Amino acid sequence: MAVTRRWAALMIAGAMMGASGCDVAHAGQDLTIASAAGSAAMRWASSKFGDRIEPRAAVLLPVRFEGLDKTFYAQFDLGAKSTVFYGKTLAAAGAKAPRLQLDAKGKLTGPLTFTIGEIKASIPDPKVRADIGYPNIAWDDPDAVDLIGTIGVDLLEHRVLTVDFKAMRLSVGTAAIPATIQWSPMTLKSRWVLLDATLEGKPTKLLLDTGSSAFSLLIDKARWSEMTTGQDTESFPVNSWGKKLMAHTAPTQARVVIGGLDTPLGDATYIEGTSVTQGLMMRATGMGGMTGNRLFFDRILILDAPGGRYTVIEPS
Repeated sequence: MAVTRRWAALMIAGAMMGASGCDVAHAGQDLTIASAAGSAAMRWASSKFGDRIEPRAAVLLPVRFEGLDKTFYAQFDLGAKSTVFYGKTLAAAGAKAPRLQLDAKGKLTGPLTFTIGEIKASIPDPKVRADIGYPNIAWDDPDAVDLIGTIGVDLLEHRVLTVDFKAMRLSVGTAAIPATIQWSPMTLKSRWVLLDATLEGKPTKLLLDTGSSAFSLLIDKARWSEMTTGQDTESFPVNSWGKKLMAHTAPTQARVVIGGLDTPLGDATYIEGTSVTQGLMMRATGMGGMTGNRLFFDRILILDAPGGRYTVIEPS
């Protein structure tokens, strides 16, 4: 996908920097799906970081609403604690679909039903960020990528997700899993997805944020200095829910065992400008860092929330 102004302006760098962007949802705001579950095609969105183009910056899912002959897109972001819709885009869509019209307070009266690919979804009390989105919807361009929201961790809670980065397809429901697969522990703590892993031979927990594909591992500056020489560091600005931050990425020889697979990190990143609160959150959860989608490129990630486990598969 080509870089678009619409996407670049909404790029979310990751949950560590944007933790305040989506608060813990109330029960009425949780996303529910039909028991038949289903699947949805995924597509990559590219974005620009400084002078660098990242072709696989984030994953988008197709979203459609009843009464509108238009496919919108939502970012698949397990770093967001709840599904949220973008108010400026909704307001424009509401001109053609009264069901999507916002009230005087910028809220959307629920329940809201929609589809994510083949997945039938609904939210009794939809959450809206009035300050996000674009009003200029490309109604006559079937290839346009109009972002209307973020699909958060409420899609995973109580469910099994199969995220096939090789076939670029997301499935909800029990997948056909080889009996010989190796599982690793996964924890949903305060709606953070924590994966048990081994970093440089030491057990750790990595926060999974599928809203961030540009980084293999996000860590604090002190750990970054230990894992890298600081040479060949690339620094560039990132945008997290409208806040401008600076990322610093450098090569590393470190390796991580994640989902049973021993993988070289390639590089490590720290973000300048993250808050003290987010640092305390990391220590409270025992989190050793955050990973996005990069470690799972061309692999299959299975997240079993009811079973408290996950695995990573190398497709044959």
